[in-house]
Amino acid sequence: FLEDGEAAFSAELGKEWATNVRAAWIQRHEETKKLASELDSASADAEAGASVEVLWKQAEAIAGLEGTAKAQPVIARILAIDPAHAGALFARGAYQVERDDPNGIVDIERAMSIDNSWTGAGLKLLGGYCHRQGDKAALKRIERRWEAHSAKMEVMEQERASARLTDTYLELTIKHI
Repeated sequence: FLEDGEAAFSAELGKEWATNVRAAWIQRHEETKKLASELDSASADAEAGASVEVLWKQAEAIAGLEGTAKAQPVIARILAIDPAHAGALFARGAYQVERDDPNGIVDIERAMSIDNSWTGAGLKLLGGYCHRQGDKAALKRIERRWEAHSAKMEVMEQERASARLTDTYLELTIKHI
């Protein structure tokens, strides 16, 4: 169809493609460099003293660079120290649920109950799991929870959008159990 113009057309498409993906590649390269630096720092800190915060940074960096499977040993160390670490529970549960292991459901549910910021992502994972399993009743329950969560997030967003500098704010004390 293109006859003699095929090589020129192919070269032009290649240039256009390279131009279009260049920014994304540069961004990913910068992210990878940052993650590698964070991993080096967190690994050195973890060797010096394995605090939960340091281990969590290390787990996040490993997951970003090498994938969640490689981060699981560090996540296990975190949960051995702090069984209620919402991020580590979520990470372990997500890893399991994405592999259709139902044991991850408990971890995801617990993470969502400890820290509401995991709820949106948790419900998406649980919905995907229920869909893959063909469990329509459970999927319907997840959909209802998603709707309630979305409505709650919308109310919260409206409250944040309507905050004024003249509003009076009360001090909130959070007690850890």
